[in-house]
This record gives sequence, C-alpha cells and structure tokens, in this order.
Amino acid sequence: MLISNSPSWLNLKNLAKNNYNLSDLFTKDPQRLQKMSLSVGDLFIDYSKNLVDPEVMAMLFNLAKEVQLQNAVSAMFNGEIVNQSEKRAALHTALREPQPRPKVKKVLNQMVEFTEQIHRQTWLKNIVNIGIGGSDLGPKMAYSALIKYKNPKIKVHFVSNIDPADLELTLQECDPETTLFIISSKSFTTDETMTNAQTAKKWLTDKLGQDAVAKHFVAVSTNTEKVTAFGIKTENMFEFWDWVGGRFSLSSAIGLPVMLSIGANNFAEMLTGFYEMDQHYKNAPLEKNLPIVMALLNIWYADFLNYQTHAIIPYSQYLKYFPDHLQQLIMESLGKNTTQQNETVAYTTGPVIWGGIGSNVQHSFFQLLHQGTEIVPVDFIGFRQKKLLANLLAQSQALAFGSSQLPGNKPSTIILADQLTPKVLGELVALYEHITHAWGTILGINCFDQPGVQYGKIAAQKIFTQLNLDNSFFDICQLR
Repeated sequence: MLISNSPSWLNLKNLAKNNYNLSDLFTKDPQRLQKMSLSVGDLFIDYSKNLVDPEVMAMLFNLAKEVQLQNAVSAMFNGEIVNQSEKRAALHTALREPQPRPKVKKVLNQMVEFTEQIHRQTWLKNIVNIGIGGSDLGPKMAYSALIKYKNPKIKVHFVSNIDPADLELTLQECDPETTLFIISSKSFTTDETMTNAQTAKKWLTDKLGQDAVAKHFVAVSTNTEKVTAFGIKTENMFEFWDWVGGRFSLSSAIGLPVMLSIGANNFAEMLTGFYEMDQHYKNAPLEKNLPIVMALLNIWYADFLNYQTHAIIPYSQYLKYFPDHLQQLIMESLGKNTTQQNETVAYTTGPVIWGGIGSNVQHSFFQLLHQGTEIVPVDFIGFRQKKLLANLLAQSQALAFGSSQLPGNKPSTIILADQLTPKVLGELVALYEHITHAWGTILGINCFDQPGVQYGKIAAQKIFTQLNLDNSFFDICQLR
C-alpha cells in the first residue's frame, strides 16, 4: 500500500487545513522550547519554531510507526538488502564503527599508513583530488570545514568538472614535481573523472616521463585491472565497496584527501562523530530520535503544506560547501517517482534543497524568505561565535514572529554546537544522512540508487558520438 493511502496520511491531510500560528503556539505553551528541543552528542537542536502542534507531531509519529520505520533502520544497520533495485545493502555506517570489520579495518589502516608516509615526505606540496558527485562534494566540503586542522605544508585541490577550465586553473597552482593526484572512481570508468585523469597524466608525463605516474598517482576504486592499466601501483589503490553509495561515502576511502589534510587522528575524531549519531539513530526512541523528528517535519512541509523548497543556512564560512553536499545527498536520494515496489507515487518525494552562508545571504535571498509569497523552511546551523550567533537567532526569530513590516510565521530549525570540530562535522553529516534515510523510508522509496543519473551518462555518450559529425547548431539541438 502506498503511504498516501494510510490512515495517518489521510488524517494529516485534514490537519493541514488548519492554520498554525507560531506566536499563538508559544503563547499557549510557554514550555514549547523545552519540549521541542533535543541534545545529541555535541549538538543542540531547537525545532520549536516549526508549524506543528502536539496533534500534528503525534500523527507524524504514527506515520513512522505505520511503515515500521525503526525496523527498517535496524535492517539497514544489519546489512540487509535495502537497495532493492540493485540488490545491495547500504552499510556506510559500518565504515565508522570503533571496532571495524576486517575489510574496513584493512583499508583504514592502509589510509593511515599512507597518510603518515605522505606527511613525512618533504617534496609534496599539492594534492589534487579528481572525482565527481560523492567523490568530490563530500571530501571537498569536509576539507573546507576542517581547514584550520590541516597540515600547513600541504594544499588540497578538488577537480570535478569535465570543463577543461576546472583542471587547467588548478594545475596553474601546481608543479609536477610536488603534486600528488588522487583519482576517485569506483569503476574507474566515470567519464568526467577519467577525462580529467588522462589530462592530468599527460601534464605530468610531459614534464617527468611515464615512470612518474607510479609516484604521483593513487586511486580510490574497486577496478584493479583499470587502475593498474593506468599506471597506478596496486598498493596505492584504496578499495571501497558497492554497499557504500557515493553520496554516503565520506567516511570511506573517498575521504582520503581529508585524512591527508587533517591527519589520521582528526579523521578518527570525525568518524567518532559519525558513530555517535549512528547509534542515536539506531537506538533512540521514536519521539526523541533527532533524524526521525527532522525527517517527519520535512514530510509535513513538502507533502501536506506544499512547501517545495528547503534552505540550509550555516553561519560559518568553513561550511560554505555544506549546502552543496546536502543538495546531492538529499535530492539524489529522494528524487524518485516510484516506490521500492515500482508503484508510481502521487506525492512529493523531496523538495529542492538550496542555501548559502550566513550572514552573506541575509543581504541576498533572505528578503524572499521574510516577505516573499513562497514559504521556505530553513535549517540554521551555528556555533558560539557571538556576532554570527546573534545574526542567526535574529533571523530565526524574525521569520517566526515577524514585525510591523514582516508577516512572520515562517518555520525554521536551529542546530547549534560550541565549535566546528572534526567530531561535530561527523555528527552533522551523519544527522543528514539519517534524515534522508528516514524520509525516503517513510515515503517507500529507494534512497540508494540514482537511475536518472545513470541514464544521463548513457545519453551523453550517444550524443558525443554524433557530435563528431560536422553538424550545424540547429542539427545539434535536435540530437536524441
């Protein structure tokens, strides 16, 4: 049965006809903040400024119970087949267990040994990570977020775009003698990644010769044959597995450039943060389970109040790529129109995720959030930096309660920590991974495949072949 036919869904449809006023809700219940806030690990979360009352929350929890969400959470952690279309488990949580499974421990030890070796090298100044999607957005975000923990002798660059300008601009900052390339591709066939890898290889070998490839290239992949054919030594290939989806892969060997930057100990702290949130998601009761609460609120907005976008606003320059990472994580996971059982859905499976850095965005799109006709739920993320925190709280308050010129009654959630550490970053990333899983599971969809992305790759290859013909722009636009 589609979830949209369940009793709780139909009751929520009726509840959505009511008017929920935040000022009235706080007046009726002076303890609302205490009742609607949670502390998990290093994070404090205030979700009191959301357009819900106890009746709505109770019905949302019923919705989660009707789909047996907590059984589905256990199934994921136990390694059951939860990715039905590809017949795979989704065991990214196994990457951050304190006592890793043997194959995970082997790769983690390899990463640690390689990091220590690289940090002893005096010649290395630049690391260029070549990947795309989850092999780029996650590690690039984490590198930026934790840059104050980086090895001062090494700079990491990230190249993803098949546009040659991306790699060209990066290589302008590099010297072949002092550069290490990481090629991140599970199959070692991804077109964008391998095109850039071949260009980087030519740039290197034109200066240093073919023998330099073994010293200056490593791979994160599962395809030993293609990695060795490229010229990379097998001992410099870091494995990950088909039960780790790209957008969930930061804590795998895909995080190698992060470990090379911040060191093995700080990377281990980040894994600790992941693990603490994993354990909370796995074990916390429904009503106190932060990822589940936030997923249910998102479903309420997208499917019942028809709010079709959701903004992520970190008040930290270090988190400038965090909205981009979450955009891929959530939209690639939830961007489906069928259930796991191939039933076509008649409801919203996910909003458009977007955002930017506070306080910059207060002077760009926040005018629309305050007075525009579209209502956009916001997640604010902040730390104990007084001026930034004052701005964050002021925006959340103004959205909720308005003023003589602002209508107010706009929802937001506040996520706070004392400071952005490797452990806190792990908690934040894992929080949104589990929000995404809970959200998709309740809606009955597969969070772990991406058939639309795969189709686009195949179509591009066909058109690329046709573009080798001498066609006019008119003919090109008609290619199919």
